[in-house]
Amino acid sequence: MIESAAQHENGGRDRASGGRHLRCVTDGSSRGPSTVEEVWDHHGTSLYTLACALLGDEAAATQAVTLAMADLARSADGWSTTDVRATLVRGVYEHSQAIVDLTPRTLDLPPAMAWLERVAPLQRACLALCLFGGLTHRQAADLIDVPSATVAELLTAGLKELGGVAVDRTVTALPTHRLGH
Repeated sequence: MIESAAQHENGGRDRASGGRHLRCVTDGSSRGPSTVEEVWDHHGTSLYTLACALLGDEAAATQAVTLAMADLARSADGWSTTDVRATLVRGVYEHSQAIVDLTPRTLDLPPAMAWLERVAPLQRACLALCLFGGLTHRQAADLIDVPSATVAELLTAGLKELGGVAVDRTVTALPTHRLGH
């Protein structure tokens, strides 16, 4: 376990670092992030992207990611360096589900995210968890409580549709005149 004597005496907090160290349980095979800053550096962008895809609103996405990071930091049992990303993805998903009905979906999102607005909520969750959250289709199926075959089908259909959207945008962006005419 990565925990200094000062942290142990202070309930897992290190006075010298302002209490920003997380209680981390490691399997010894690799060193993962052990501070809030390191966790954010490793996973922050993908977590924020996941939350934006799920919620369609940047402010709500920030709230969901902040809550998931706070949950991890407050975790009484600590966390394994091998499962921190999965833990955070689950946290972002759960917090997103709790606030999704209270969140107005805005159009202030990157084009790939705006495309997600057109798909059904279950398909949006599958795409977001696998593409932006980095989960396998089986992990996503476990999290959203549907068969893994359903997630695989929704991913396949969604990726085909996304490919069609990309082709449509490319075709409409091509010049309408020919060179030399």
